[in-house]
Amino acid sequence: MCAKARTIVGYYKRSSTARARLQEIQKQFSADPPLELVQDVPTRWNSEFAMLARLLKLKTAVTIDLTENDSVENLRNGEWRQVSAFVTVLQPVEEATTAACAESYPTLSLVVPLVHCLKLLLCDKTSDCDEYDFAQNLLKSIKARHPRMLESFCEMPVDKKHTTKFGMHGQCIWQSVLQPTMLLVALPSMIDATQSLQVLELTGDREFMEQ
Repeated sequence: MCAKARTIVGYYKRSSTARARLQEIQKQFSADPPLELVQDVPTRWNSEFAMLARLLKLKTAVTIDLTENDSVENLRNGEWRQVSAFVTVLQPVEEATTAACAESYPTLSLVVPLVHCLKLLLCDKTSDCDEYDFAQNLLKSIKARHPRMLESFCEMPVDKKHTTKFGMHGQCIWQSVLQPTMLLVALPSMIDATQSLQVLELTGDREFMEQ
């Protein structure tokens, strides 16, 4: 599926005529400025997400153009559903990556809450939705890479070796890790109301919950 998507994007990137047709079709359906397809870069996973997300956004225009000009094979219905599932599952991962790489605010304190929220989001997928299998595989991968991250941070305040090693800085890290305010501000579209409450209950920030 990704290979076919890459072929479609490459076709429009190489052909100025095809690109012009795609822009004209977009203008017929929307008053917004036409968008370009995005080519992925092998060394960056989020570039593949960007490619699939943009291709999905331009699905109607691409399908119309490839129906009239069969230079490359369009994605089948099942493959479009796969693209939609991948984009849905990877959207919060992309947002988490962006938040963790930000330069305008401290990001170390976001790591544990981000991982926890990703787990919550992936666990919410039911077996009857298109995203279930991919979400479950991603969840297993996250759990394998971070098996005791949350528990380890929860032990920090009461474990003397953490206090000795990190001193007051360690306590500051702990307090900021379980401060939900920054997380909810940084990722407003990633966390819905129910998941926000779960994060706040996890942190025990009763005052913030009651506001």
